[in-house]
Amino acid sequence: MLKVKVSQKTKLQMYQRQFEGEMISTYNEILYCRVCEKTFGCEKRFQVLQHLNTNIHKENIKIKSTKSAPVQKLHSEFSNNSFSQFSFDLCEAFLAADIPLWKLINPTLRNFIEKYTQCKVPDESTVRKNYVKQCYDLTIESIRDKIQDNFVWVSIDETQDCEGRFIANCIVGSLNKNKQSTPYLLAVVQFKTTNSSAVSGFFINSMNLLWPNGIQYERVLLFVTDAASYIMKAGTALKVIFPNMTHLTCLAHGLHRVAETIHANFPLVDKLVSSVKKVFVKAPYRKEAFKAVAPSVSLPPEPILTRWSTWLCEVSYYTEHLETVRNVVNTFDPESAASIQIAQEVLKNAELETNLSYISAHFSDLPSAISSLEASNSNTTLYQPLSLFKTSFQIEFCSWKCR
Repeated sequence: MLKVKVSQKTKLQMYQRQFEGEMISTYNEILYCRVCEKTFGCEKRFQVLQHLNTNIHKENIKIKSTKSAPVQKLHSEFSNNSFSQFSFDLCEAFLAADIPLWKLINPTLRNFIEKYTQCKVPDESTVRKNYVKQCYDLTIESIRDKIQDNFVWVSIDETQDCEGRFIANCIVGSLNKNKQSTPYLLAVVQFKTTNSSAVSGFFINSMNLLWPNGIQYERVLLFVTDAASYIMKAGTALKVIFPNMTHLTCLAHGLHRVAETIHANFPLVDKLVSSVKKVFVKAPYRKEAFKAVAPSVSLPPEPILTRWSTWLCEVSYYTEHLETVRNVVNTFDPESAASIQIAQEVLKNAELETNLSYISAHFSDLPSAISSLEASNSNTTLYQPLSLFKTSFQIEFCSWKCR
């Protein structure tokens, strides 16, 4: 007697009935394990048994059976053969909170999540390969939905990371007179060389990402950058392609350049700052001596040249506590360290106090002006920082023409 060939659909239904307690269901001629949230081979019966006998499946069944309340059934979205809503949500949460995905290998964290969600935590590599791209695509689509048909502003800035690579970021936002603009990070790229061609190409590629069906050249109104020469050259070239675009340089960056000029024109004060910093850095004994002499005065701050206006803030500190610092440093043995000898010589200079008073008298408002311009998510209007900028300097030190 001839064997009747059983259809794939009938075979799957038979497996589902036969292994009813094993959380197996069918979808589009495939078998799907709801407890493991994955598909598996089903051509032969032994393939089903092989999956049911795996340690992962048995462990997942145990987790499901020990839960105190029924967990809401996950939505089965088979965009690929093994989509897990829980894994996607977990990946999205980690990325949004800036938590590295390799933290998923931590056994304490895994046990905690599995205990209170009754879901198996996926491996880091699984999340990275299957869900990061989906989160990225949804984020880009969300930015497009928020920008819609509004006019946009674009900002590009380049910096170096901890490994010395040149990393550029592109930020965009909509221009709407009825609400405050929200910036969105649209793209990040590594430059092999920093020049105007690289910036121009990155700008156009970012606009292609924002408008995949064709760049809307007339909707780009503002291009905000620093005043680096290669970026200025790129802005000039891009204005030919984007006819309505105005290239603006960052006012906060301009004020930082002013602060750098002040720094360069007062070498004696800079020598004081650097030498006193070396006296106290990694020297707990000297720090204790400072606290013993002046318990109510904080230790000299350590300026970070790459962080704007910190040098001027330290100058304000020395203007206020110069005598205290002099008394403490003079108690140290100049033979014990070269930095102590240099600091003591600088503190004896008669011009030091005059230079400190001069900087504080004319440029003390500069750090607050930079901080005001750097502030994000504030309700400060453009007029307020501009007004602060104009009143921060005397006419003889900074020429300002209001147009």
